[in-house]
Amino acid sequence: MLTPDTVRDTVSEFQKSPVEDDVEFGTLQLEKQRLESLLLRKKYLVKRLQLLYQQLDKTRNYQEFVDVLMNSKALLREVFTLEDQTRRTYLGEVEVDWSRFCIDGNEYIGQNDQLIALQNAGFLTSLRAFQGVRFSSYTSIPKLSSKQSFQEAFKKPGLSVFDFYATWCGPCKAMAPILGKLKEAYPKAAFYKVDVDENLELSKELDVMAMPSFLLTKDGGILEKVVGANPSRLEKVIKDNS
Repeated sequence: MLTPDTVRDTVSEFQKSPVEDDVEFGTLQLEKQRLESLLLRKKYLVKRLQLLYQQLDKTRNYQEFVDVLMNSKALLREVFTLEDQTRRTYLGEVEVDWSRFCIDGNEYIGQNDQLIALQNAGFLTSLRAFQGVRFSSYTSIPKLSSKQSFQEAFKKPGLSVFDFYATWCGPCKAMAPILGKLKEAYPKAAFYKVDVDENLELSKELDVMAMPSFLLTKDGGILEKVVGANPSRLEKVIKDNS
């Protein structure tokens, strides 16, 4: 069967650069690594919780029960922290544009259990722009490490973009080069980074429940909060207010 010209042209265009340089491929790799790391950590904690249960089962009175729990505070804190990270909502995550691979996305995903898991977890949602962007522009974005530094930046005149991210968030990493591109494209706007795990109180006050979230302000007032990996919406708000 002859290959249609459109399919051949698309494949040829896709093959011009190494797959390792593709943003969507990189996103899947990051999510794979994160999920594998999360799985190993959960298995480790399950074993420790099983040992804790055995200790609790052997207690003879309420005081012994409490003592065992008090001695296991570090373990329980680690478990609750992991579960909180697992439950956090992802909205508008980066998806793969399967048409670039000349295949039916749903059919392809349905044949692979790992891809089905990624889709069910919300990790396959379309990042088609800003490919090949340098990460140096993103790393130069100042990081705000306290509520006070955020308030100082918030009060500054002009347009400001606050990137609320988490180090364990795959979509946040996928958005990093996009933030770098926007920083170059709109030099009059001020860009900042805020690690939600290091600023939990601030994140709760601003109702940041999903990562990434981008808070856009101007002259000390909030314009909009863009939730999820939504580069087109983020750029539109920046462009309209620059």
